[in-house]
Amino acid sequence: MSGRYTAAILFAPFLSMLTMTAVAAAAPAADDPLTIQDCSYGDVYQFSTAGCSASLQNNGEKPLVLSITAVQPGNTADPAQLTLAPHTHADVVTRVRTDNVAGEISWSFRIEGAGKDPHFLQAHGFIMSVLDEAHPKIEFGSIDPARASVTKSVAFASSLEHRVRIKTILSSPEFVHAKIGDDANTLSSEIDASAPWGPFDETVKVAVDTPLQKEVWVEVKGNVEGDIGPKENPFWLGTIPWQPKRTLTVPLTDREGRDFKIGAVTSKEFAATYDSADCNLAETGCKNLLIHIGDSQPAGFFKSELDVALPDRKKHLTLTLWGVLDDKPRPGETSASTTMTKVKVPDPNPKADGDAPPMKVQPDPPGTGPLLKWVIAHQDGVRGYQVFRGDSSEGPFELMNAEIFPTVQNGNGSVAYRWRDTKAVQGQTYWYYIAVLYKSGDRRALSGPQKTVAK
Repeated sequence: MSGRYTAAILFAPFLSMLTMTAVAAAAPAADDPLTIQDCSYGDVYQFSTAGCSASLQNNGEKPLVLSITAVQPGNTADPAQLTLAPHTHADVVTRVRTDNVAGEISWSFRIEGAGKDPHFLQAHGFIMSVLDEAHPKIEFGSIDPARASVTKSVAFASSLEHRVRIKTILSSPEFVHAKIGDDANTLSSEIDASAPWGPFDETVKVAVDTPLQKEVWVEVKGNVEGDIGPKENPFWLGTIPWQPKRTLTVPLTDREGRDFKIGAVTSKEFAATYDSADCNLAETGCKNLLIHIGDSQPAGFFKSELDVALPDRKKHLTLTLWGVLDDKPRPGETSASTTMTKVKVPDPNPKADGDAPPMKVQPDPPGTGPLLKWVIAHQDGVRGYQVFRGDSSEGPFELMNAEIFPTVQNGNGSVAYRWRDTKAVQGQTYWYYIAVLYKSGDRRALSGPQKTVAK
């Protein structure tokens, strides 16, 4: 290419968003004395401490004695208390802990003292990862570590760093044996034979040697197939009608038909008591776990994890239950079981989106140097783009735009982007590629590296 690199890519990204629910305040009354100006902490990396300054304005005739507290634990506001004189304003510095979250995140701060209802200010920003996959995972699937050991691993891939080096393992669950690979770029895990039976979803935390980010958390999940368990785990209990005493039954069986006992059962988030009984079956090796749901358990969908002790096997079973609890019927209703659930039926002949607007084409940036072009369609799940350049097709590649190249909105129409490398040296050969940065914090290359000679 004579000094120009052109990439025409029609791209429909799949969005897997991490969301954090912001607390919404009621719309302020017309005579509300407090005006809040939210703030942005910008684009930051995971495990950094970010912050921004919001502004509060007292439009009333009386002083406001305000208290400001973070809704999410670990965040702070300074000052946490202030007196705001009439017709004055004050700045509040928010500090947020990004930790392992990623994506477009708003953090909420609750303000009391300006009326009977609380107010909320928001600190907005975008949290990204040095890794291309913001939340790396090791998936074991269903395994039986008592019969055969299984080791799986994940390599840390990063467009921003030539190699992300793992320095040390900060923490790991007792039954997950984590190990750093010889290349210091790979984390492997093996599940110990002592692991509880049932599904597991754990986290291994490691320190990494990069200037942008100091930690990475790896999700390790799977299911340990033990001698004893339900027919399925998680166990679906269906819709449970309301009644004064609600007892659910989950049969547990031994795969070899041996007898066993059910010991203590605990759960942190489920209001219930537990006991056991023999199954109504001729064969041995079956016990019914009886779950007596308390009246304090809220109606609606639930998903709860139980720890079931099996004392004669010296093991524990992790049992996940999920279902829907009907609410208590109101006077005049015969039974909560008559509740109708609304289900959205897919349209067999879905209508296409309206006519797309004409393609929006960005103007060519001024100056000299290779001009990169790419075309994107359906970019609802995209935060922006990053440009990478290398001296060979194998790299290493350097991020050329320190700030994220933002998306240009065009409804359901396409956008033609332009970016010029004004730092290129005339006559030098370069390889470029464009990466898309999702709103989830993940990063993906749009294409392989393309070669050009700067003119």
